[in-house]
Amino acid sequence: TSQYHPAITELSHAWALLDSDEPMRRVERRGGRLDKDDYRHIVAGLLAHAQRGAGNFDAAIDAMQERRRWLLKRFKEYEQETYLQEAASASHHLAVLSVMQGRLEAAINHIEKGLSDIEAWRTQAGVPMDTVTLALLQTAAELCIFAGASPGQFSIDLPARLNQAFEILIGESNPKWLPTRRLFADYLAAFDLDGFKTLK
Repeated sequence: TSQYHPAITELSHAWALLDSDEPMRRVERRGGRLDKDDYRHIVAGLLAHAQRGAGNFDAAIDAMQERRRWLLKRFKEYEQETYLQEAASASHHLAVLSVMQGRLEAAINHIEKGLSDIEAWRTQAGVPMDTVTLALLQTAAELCIFAGASPGQFSIDLPARLNQAFEILIGESNPKWLPTRRLFADYLAAFDLDGFKTLK
């Protein structure tokens, strides 16, 4: 983990510069001015990954929450769909970090926030399925199958959402979805065997 410490130091310094009154060295970009807030979600995300690599999970969660907060702020300001998709991805990272700490309720909360954001993104973008949605549902399913969580702890109907995603994958001809389709078929079989559908 020692190789992450220099990165943490440099990225923490970069974040401090963003909070300071020091002007940006490069102030122009194609299409308009570049301000410090354009960098915040990028630096926060890199810092989160460095902290995770160093085993500093609390610090990683703090940085990833900061990334999500700034992505949602940018989406509200500019209404660019990509910010919403990236915010949902940040929620997935937060869920994974929470699982690594054994904090299942926190993980479920992050998953549900991520699913809400990515559903809004899919509606706006006209996309039936995407990798972020599948990653969030995969983590949710594995919480129930392997970590002792119950579908009843979710505010959504998790088996129904898994089945919906599975049916969309079946209808997709893209071969890149084949491994995920097989995986979701296994999840649904496990839910049926364990009687998860009756747990509300």
